Amino acid sequence: MCCKKFAENQQSNWKIILSHYMKNVGSKLILRCAFDLNKLCIKLPKYYEECFRCFAEYSVANNLTEQALCHAIHNTVVWNNKFICIQGKSVFCEALFKKGMITLKDLTTEVNGVITGFQILASASLTPKERFQFMAIIDAIPTQWRHHLKTCNNYQNNSTCSNRSQYLSR
Repeated sequence: MCCKKFAENQQSNWKIILSHYMKNVGSKLILRCAFDLNKLCIKLPKYYEECFRCFAEYSVANNLTEQALCHAIHNTVVWNNKFICIQGKSVFCEALFKKGMITLKDLTTEVNGVITGFQILASASLTPKERFQFMAIIDAIPTQWRHHLKTCNNYQNNSTCSNRSQYLSR
């Protein structure tokens, strides 16, 4: 119930406090992520910790089904993802988030290939630090997902992916 109320736009003092604890993982963005509380770089009060553990256990974002695998993988949020870890911790990079990197489909090219290190390094819109963070995230994507992103032709034909690699061309 705490997470559901946190997602609502109604102002409340307790939400300000919780947002303070959650700022390093994107605040409300966490509710769209397949996260593992143990892999997040935050420390929550016990009550909120229990709320988020229950939310993660029953969250749709944490339960990918075979039936919707292609759609689900492409729309999986990169940030705070328990499967995309750097040095054993899930990550959130506010600068890349603000530039439009949110889901795995944002890390693919128009031909469903994962963006390469060369493409990242050639990007004029990213700072050197952002380029290396971006490459680390690409490297952290599970091999099976990377393979799926390269081979899934069905997804491209059934969706509009106009946001793909937009932050590389800004």
